[in-house]
Amino acid sequence: MFNPFELFEPRYVPLFEKKGIKTFVMQSYPRGKIDYRTPFVFTYFNNPDFARNHFDVIQRDPTRRMFSMPEQKDTVLSILNDRQNICFVTLFRADAGREARKLFDKGIKAYIARDTNWHPRNSDEVVLKLIHVFGKVRAELTWNGERHRTDIDDIEGMTHVL
Repeated sequence: MFNPFELFEPRYVPLFEKKGIKTFVMQSYPRGKIDYRTPFVFTYFNNPDFARNHFDVIQRDPTRRMFSMPEQKDTVLSILNDRQNICFVTLFRADAGREARKLFDKGIKAYIARDTNWHPRNSDEVVLKLIHVFGKVRAELTWNGERHRTDIDDIEGMTHVL
């Protein structure tokens, strides 16, 4: 399963503090599954009200937690240092867009044929942009001035143009 996010290492926490990050929201992250370890993704916020909104939206996730910085810095570091956990942060890897384009080229074509009324020629460029919304990875496809958003899961499994 494709995962575009960076691993969240303890050494990044002071860097986020320097950038003025006030709150982290942690939630489960099935895309990050590696071996037996529990995957989580941390979304960072400068504004605690936005963090609270995110936290409220993911209310069905039993692993969700919200951390205020710097008061709960030690708790965040403890989670990141626990070898049973694998944690990601909502920063896209530098190569994520290029890798996604390569992996999903057939899926993008199949998705366009099935779920849009677009008819790009082979020479036309359909732009793929990865975005994250409430800790989930979404794809934004743009062609001929039109934009279409979908979960990356909708594209990932598709390989056949109908």
